[in-house]
Amino acid sequence: MNTTNNICGDDNITIFNKGRIYIINKEPYETIGDVYKRGWYIINNIKTVKTDNSDKSDKSDNYTKLYSLSIINNNKNKGMTYDNAII
Repeated sequence: MNTTNNICGDDNITIFNKGRIYIINKEPYETIGDVYKRGWYIINNIKTVKTDNSDKSDKSDNYTKLYSLSIINNNKNKGMTYDNAII
């Protein structure tokens, strides 16, 4: 595994949207199509997920939560079920 931050490598995608550049890392089991779906899910929801007990969003917590939700969402679309998932 390459431990350097290789921005132009095969391990991530780059999406340019509304003047911002988003770099989404590819998980080992994902196709590029899966990563693009996850990327757009994250971009479209980045401002709507709030951290618990707060009116302000913490950007790192928000991104981490969206990253997890995007993986769960892709897996659900492939038929995986989650019972009592806590996120």
